[in-house]
Amino acid sequence: MILAFPAALALAHQCAPGIAPEAIMSIATVESRLDPLAINVNHVGRLHATSVGEAVALATRWIAAGYSVDIGIAQINSRNLGWTGLSIASAFEPCANLAVAGKILELSYARASREASGLDAISRTFSLYNTGNAADGFRNLYVARVWHAAEQVVPQISAVEPADAGRANASVVGPPTAVAPSTPSFVVGPADPAVLVFR
Repeated sequence: MILAFPAALALAHQCAPGIAPEAIMSIATVESRLDPLAINVNHVGRLHATSVGEAVALATRWIAAGYSVDIGIAQINSRNLGWTGLSIASAFEPCANLAVAGKILELSYARASREASGLDAISRTFSLYNTGNAADGFRNLYVARVWHAAEQVVPQISAVEPADAGRANASVVGPPTAVAPSTPSFVVGPADPAVLVFR
């Protein structure tokens, strides 16, 4: 059950408004290829479900067996269910899943920006999202995969949305030459430095 890109983008805007749709869509693309029923049992592999009921049953079984399980469109880890208020069932609801992904990204960015700035802080944010620390997501190439996904996601978003929609108040983080021209750069909203926006 893969979501169409425009539908997933609309959910990103609605459910994770504090995060740039380019960022959350890049992560969801890497994590699940926009599949709300995606399940990954860490150290075992991906499972395929054809319905929400089947997905909930599979995830419940593996979590009960003591495994760490990534759930839904943004692959929220089962260890994050309690503190975020998600149940296993609600983790398969795309909007709830993206909202929690947004919360995790905001917290990760706040943590990363204490030690880095600009694109380095953004990359560390991706690493934190994936591994819980600022370094392992570089070693396992997750950060590179998200940036690579962004190269495809940003043009898709531009095709769906007006180029400057909602970005009038953003300011650039880091020098514009900090990334290759084909790689999108991030900006943060001046009123809230936890708001990530691609440009």
